[in-house]
Amino acid sequence: MVDINLIGDDQDQFEDDNEKDFNDNYDSDSNDFDQSSYMKGGTMDNQDYTKVIRKGGSKAGVYILFIIVIALLAVVAYILFKSEKTEEIAQQDFPYTETQLEDDTAGTNIDQPDEFDSSLPSETISPELKEKVIQCQVGINTIEQIVNTIPANVDFTMITYSDGKFLSELLATREGDIDNVNTQLKQRINSATIKILSRDKRNVKGKQYYQALINGSLNQDAMTGTARQPMFLSSEEFRQKLTTMCQESNLTVKQFNVAVEKSEGSLIIQPIKFRAFGLKANATSILKQILAENLNISFSKISLIANDIDLSNPYIALVMNIELYRE
Repeated sequence: MVDINLIGDDQDQFEDDNEKDFNDNYDSDSNDFDQSSYMKGGTMDNQDYTKVIRKGGSKAGVYILFIIVIALLAVVAYILFKSEKTEEIAQQDFPYTETQLEDDTAGTNIDQPDEFDSSLPSETISPELKEKVIQCQVGINTIEQIVNTIPANVDFTMITYSDGKFLSELLATREGDIDNVNTQLKQRINSATIKILSRDKRNVKGKQYYQALINGSLNQDAMTGTARQPMFLSSEEFRQKLTTMCQESNLTVKQFNVAVEKSEGSLIIQPIKFRAFGLKANATSILKQILAENLNISFSKISLIANDIDLSNPYIALVMNIELYRE
């Protein structure tokens, strides 16, 4: 009896038992010549197979059939062997391809970008900008050289720099110490004309000191050098940066006054009066930071002024007349 599906396509058209019987009767993937290869329940022993061969022809036919079977087996073996050989060669070739790629890469020269050197001069900087940058460099370097030259047994009450000229007031317990400082300054700042303007004796808090004024004037060749494009800041940005520097250096800002802008050639100049208070070492340290930042400032005057005429007092005031410039 035949089952007819009247419900729809969603249900199977063959029951599981029918499908199993079909698979038992014919298995297309099987290579075994067993009883189920022909019919379900049928038998075929060796005697039946011999009878079929005898009916099919003479011994020559058997030989021909045997040769054909051998040839088929040889072809199958050759195909399998070739497939395995091809796979083995492919596996051997793969690392060779990677090695070849590495060799090609290794032989290729790849230019890496050079690290930016901030000390190199900028080709686009204008002569007026270059002059301002160099003025800042020379002013800070001169102050630093004077401070580093003064030994511990000599103190200064004032060091001031303006437009290539400097003046320092020194106090020492021995007069010979003043002469030694004068000699060392000439050796350290060899591009300047340095001399002692005056000598005097002075009593400070019951102690006698030797006081001297030493001035110097930088030669013209000291006002030249290399310059790079400065970092341009507004007056408010500069105020914030300078305030941060002072906080990090333990300096107290006492004054930051901004004046009206004025023209100077192709530049716009904004004068700023700045004053901070703290230790001598911290005051000179902040000057180094300003120089390292390469900001758009120059100085009409830089001064270090002692808080008290006393060798034991380590505090000073840093006073700067700043020119904030822009194009």
